[in-house]
Amino acid sequence: MSATLRILGILVFLVFFVLSEAQTIQGVLIDGETGRPLERALVFIDNTTIGARTSQDGQFTISYRTGQEYANLVFAGMGYEIEKRSIDEFRTNFVDTVFLKEEKRNTRELVAIDADQWRLREERLKRFRKLMVG
Repeated sequence: MSATLRILGILVFLVFFVLSEAQTIQGVLIDGETGRPLERALVFIDNTTIGARTSQDGQFTISYRTGQEYANLVFAGMGYEIEKRSIDEFRTNFVDTVFLKEEKRNTRELVAIDADQWRLREERLKRFRKLMVG
């Protein structure tokens, strides 16, 4: 009886070990309009802390454990639309290419001023309120 329990325990351990084997996803993140690689963009598995930044060549590598349910890979770069793809689309040990689209924003003018200019603006605004409003 104890020998069968040992064998059963070893089988359970081996099944767990095989199922928890690490998988690797490799890819390249490319600007969809220019075709240039995206440097320092984020690639991560949705709702986890598993992820990586792209290299200067836009390349990324993510390793994760199999046996857990992961739904999507998320691709995000500054100034680009966030894209989600099913993790099943990526074949292990093959390099896949992902193209990101530029984010279209209706931005208005952005003006950067230093602290002295800000204080001067605030003082003028106070004087204006005092003269006009009382």
